[in-house]
Amino acid sequence: MADRFPKGIRRVVEEYGHRIQIAIDREVRWDSPLGCGSFGCVFPLVADPRRVLKLSTDATEGPVVKAIMETGLDKRLHGLARWDAIWRVPVEIQSGPRGTCWVILREDVLPYLADKFNITYHLEQSVFSRRETWAVDLRQYNLNARDAIRYKTAHKKQHSKEIAEEHLGQLFERQETYYLAEAIDELARHDIYIADVHQGNIGGRIHSWEYDIPSGQPVHLVDWTLYSQGKNPEGKSVWIPRYVKAPSLLMFDPGHSSAPKGEIPRLWEPDQPSVALGEVWTGIGNAVNEV
Repeated sequence: MADRFPKGIRRVVEEYGHRIQIAIDREVRWDSPLGCGSFGCVFPLVADPRRVLKLSTDATEGPVVKAIMETGLDKRLHGLARWDAIWRVPVEIQSGPRGTCWVILREDVLPYLADKFNITYHLEQSVFSRRETWAVDLRQYNLNARDAIRYKTAHKKQHSKEIAEEHLGQLFERQETYYLAEAIDELARHDIYIADVHQGNIGGRIHSWEYDIPSGQPVHLVDWTLYSQGKNPEGKSVWIPRYVKAPSLLMFDPGHSSAPKGEIPRLWEPDQPSVALGEVWTGIGNAVNEV
């Protein structure tokens, strides 16, 4: 068992891991989390490389994911990962506002900040990071979107919202972030106000979902602008652009945001007797994990 689980998540894995695997019909690699943050962890699945399982104690993430799934936008837009299911653990896992644990099954995504992203698409991160103008707009959008949710007065809310929309408009201007901006904008039309989209919550699609076309999402490649330092004909130092094909960015973690609240199914009923995984695992294996 990993030592780096955030508070509450270890208990969920130890006490309810077998119930989770039964509910999702997939075996989870509990000892090999792909990553953990302050509010949760993401785990790989044994026989389903297209999807991952996330456990989250962020109070807003459950309603936001549920609301996104109900719009169906995650099955149509290039700027959103795909979510398959969400449940809640029907007991408080700890005291305080982070007592609810969400169990989320979603598409696996290659995070933008992962070294593998840059290696896979030959992005020169040390040079590229100094020229990421879109990252500034993404950060400013995020800060002002959070303020628009946090502020109590209508004037402050509207002012922050207008600034956020200005920076969102700038994200529409670049190929790398166009589809991400489109997703944020479309979700807002459904009263889902994304306020936690930053470089740690975005990435590129790994697997094509083309068998779902026209509703599905292929791996959508766009021209990324990279810059290297050089000289112009007059001998002046300039940044010279070049282009590589890489996935357009999408959002895969919509926590700390605002969305209409709705009922989320419980992972099991409180009076349901405990069932050991081995008693129901016969025949599950690869058959139910076909993708």
